[in-house]
Amino acid sequence: MNEEELRKIPGLGRDILRKIERLSYLKAKAETIPAVVPKERVQCSPVDRGNLAADLAIDLSRGIAKEQETLRELQSRAEEIFQGSSSLDFDEQQLLKLRYLYCMNWEEVSGYMYMTNRGVRKMHARALQKIFHAHEKCSS
Repeated sequence: MNEEELRKIPGLGRDILRKIERLSYLKAKAETIPAVVPKERVQCSPVDRGNLAADLAIDLSRGIAKEQETLRELQSRAEEIFQGSSSLDFDEQQLLKLRYLYCMNWEEVSGYMYMTNRGVRKMHARALQKIFHAHEKCSS
């Protein structure tokens, strides 16, 4: 895993949460239409817009499942790197776990760690430098 892949994790987590919110809206909308249960696509006439919300919900649900699998894979690889890095101290490991395994935003991380936003970002930069600088040495 490289730094670019690692940095994708929080954004992917946020995107999934937004899509889950959209999915619950679409499911609620689809269920207001009588006799429509959004589990599988249903063939309808071009003018029948009644199943549109159900179809969108099904497509979105499938997309979310794929993105969640990608997120789990990236997080698993990230966790291996965090645990395998002996150069990180406890606070740095904690910060990286909060940011990349729990997909917390900067404000949440700084609140959890009782640090300023700026302090958290500085520690984050140092931790990434330790990880990827150490990885570069090992790879060479």
